[in-house]
Amino acid sequence: MRSLVIALALVLVLPLARAADADPVPCSFMMQHASPDGFADILTCGAKRYRGISVRVQPDGRLTGVYFTEHQGKQLERAFQIYDSGQLAFVVTDKSIRGGFWAQSRGTSYELFPRGATMSIEQVDDGLLVHDAAGHTWHLLETPIDANYSSYAVVSIDGVAQKRVPIKFTERGITGLNLDAVHPFYLQYQQPDFSGIASRRTRAYRETRSIFHDEHGRTCAIANAKLFVPNPKDPNDPSDMAFGFTDDPSLETFLATACPKLDLAPLGHTEPLEQH
Repeated sequence: MRSLVIALALVLVLPLARAADADPVPCSFMMQHASPDGFADILTCGAKRYRGISVRVQPDGRLTGVYFTEHQGKQLERAFQIYDSGQLAFVVTDKSIRGGFWAQSRGTSYELFPRGATMSIEQVDDGLLVHDAAGHTWHLLETPIDANYSSYAVVSIDGVAQKRVPIKFTERGITGLNLDAVHPFYLQYQQPDFSGIASRRTRAYRETRSIFHDEHGRTCAIANAKLFVPNPKDPNDPSDMAFGFTDDPSLETFLATACPKLDLAPLGHTEPLEQH
């Protein structure tokens, strides 16, 4: 009798296990709103049209950006933007604060390296897999809010679990991530003020040191004045700065001198530094 019960249990469980491990389904995009600067395109995976997540697609069909929002209750939101340039942008909003968007929001950004991998999105049973330009895979858990909208939380990156982080006006509260556990090569952008309208031309900003992290946990801090330039799209806006190294070879050349202890292998260096 016991063996029969076990056999029946296996019959019931195995199909569920196979369903849970089903192969990811590649996603595509409805191209009628394709624009190089906006996130207007619509994500579709199989027969499902996703709400609450947008993609930026070039006219040739190349995915260059993904935008999604995590909701924590009715007042708190954390928006993520993943770009093919390697930039990760984060904005949190607390709608309980009076004074409009600039009073309610704070933001920051990181830079992932190397750059150049093809971005793509796949559907899995509980959400989506986003493959970024640095070769990392983000697992997003979808939670429907209503019939037309969903919240997306980052539950893992490259299989490394990401814990839920309360939304706050602090760096960790803005990004909601623990990238050090994933061990990517990345730049942790530092700034005196997380406000979107704060001036990035001040002495305090220029002297603030942003931090490079290599895959072994070594770090190197460099003044923002050496890393960031006025955004070419709007060079007269004092609140808008852009990362000045637009290709990995030039960044590698700079870091070889500025940060000799970092392992630059991800940037194309052929002889990784000895691990310590």
